[in-house]
Parts: sequence; C-alpha cells; structure tokens
Amino acid sequence: MHGDGLESSEWTRPSAWRDDAEASARRRGEVDGVATCQRVFGSLVDGDVAAFLSGCTDDVSLTVHGTQPGGTVLRATEVPAWFHGPVGLDGGRLTTAVDSVTGRADGAVVQLVHSVHREGRSRSWETVNICTVRGGKVAHMTSYPIDLHALADAWMQGPSGTSSER
Repeated sequence: MHGDGLESSEWTRPSAWRDDAEASARRRGEVDGVATCQRVFGSLVDGDVAAFLSGCTDDVSLTVHGTQPGGTVLRATEVPAWFHGPVGLDGGRLTTAVDSVTGRADGAVVQLVHSVHREGRSRSWETVNICTVRGGKVAHMTSYPIDLHALADAWMQGPSGTSSER
C-alpha cells in the first residue's frame, strides 16, 4: 500500500521456493502470469482498452465489485462501454496506475490505483484484481475495491452524489 515506507519490491518479491517454481514453469514453456498481467494492465494504464482486451482470452469474464453487494460480470464486448461510460458522461478524466503485481505461472494479483478528475477535484481509490492466466492471456479477473468509502466518493455516490455502480 502507499505511504507505508516500504519499497514496492518488498511486497512483490516472491520467496525462494516460488522463484524456483516460476523458473521451472518458464523452462517447461508455461507462461509467467506476472509478466502477462504487467503487459495487459499496462495497456489499461495507457487507456488502450482494445489492447487490454487483445491480452485477454476470447471468453474472458471480468467480475467487478463496487459499493453494492454482489458483483457485475462483464464479457469482452461490454468492457469498453463500462470502462469509459460514466467518466465520459460528465466530462471527467479517469487515470489508472499499476501499484504492484505478484503471482505465479497461472495467475497474478494486480493492485491498481484509479483516479477520476471532475468538478475541479481529483478522487482516488484502489482495487485488488485477482487474475487467472491461460495461454499467455488473462482468462478471468475479479476486482475488489480496497476502500468502499473512497470508491463511493470517487463516483459521487451517497446523499449528494449519483448512483452510478462502479
């Protein structure tokens, strides 16, 4: 997390046994989930949703949890409208940054920091995204917000805000 005084590598450095397991998986030709997720989520950071989706399997599903109970399941065709929709409606600007990626050959956990700027104010929230990798592509992702209050504030939910589910 931010502001804890620890270097990022202290959080993402796998243990010696995991290093050996990942090296063994690479020798067998298996894909590295961390490298795959770094590449795929790098596209999302650049705002290139098409490149993000090209790094996903054709049958990818994304389960996104917001401030309401349960999650929203998205298929590939629904991702562009979901990603750009609410920000575009009110003239805001959404940015995303990768905070950390850790994992193994068949998946990774990606921590993202999102910021939306609108009405002269920036609001931020973080998500933890658990990814399954298959054949060098993201096959499934489940996203959880770390702080529900920060997410609600970013999307202006509550008594004075809108009710956009994010």
